[in-house]
Amino acid sequence: MTDWYYHAPGQGRVGPLSADDMRQRYRDRTIVLDTLAWHEGLREWQPLDRLIEELGLTGVQPDMSKPPPAPPPRPAAGTASH
Repeated sequence: MTDWYYHAPGQGRVGPLSADDMRQRYRDRTIVLDTLAWHEGLREWQPLDRLIEELGLTGVQPDMSKPPPAPPPRPAAGTASH
């Protein structure tokens, strides 16, 4: 079994997860096609849209009744002192 990981804004690396868990999170819209994912054997993090076949996302439809993931938090504006 392959351990999968994904990157969640504001949370960092999430995992290890099974492929079934990843597919469920895709259905729930916790992760989307541009979410970065990784497993041992990949040289670098990849967006899910490059891993569709390997992850078994072909034919899996996101539940559009659920909201998409929240955008990453914006960094606080710094206060410049002169």
